[in-house]
Amino acid sequence: MLAALREAVDRGAMLLSVCSGGFVLGAAGLLEGRNCTVHWRYADEFVRRFPNAKVDADVLYVDDGNLITSAGTAAGIDACLHIVRRELALGWRR
Repeated sequence: MLAALREAVDRGAMLLSVCSGGFVLGAAGLLEGRNCTVHWRYADEFVRRFPNAKVDADVLYVDDGNLITSAGTAAGIDACLHIVRRELALGWRR
């Protein structure tokens, strides 16, 4: 699964993680040096496991280009709405 995620990103896919799903992106090596968030409850453990990720546990979601991470389930809804807004705005400019 981790290899499939890396391959998807290499092909230009956008990935969204919700709550503790950021651990999967971290395990795939996709958050090295990138801005991200996870649920505040898991932030300390996340930082221990992935010290090169730039974690902000005080936001609802982080948009870092093709990787979007959200802090929790409700924040995941906000992140999804952000993606729709972003993609619609890009579509109008294309």
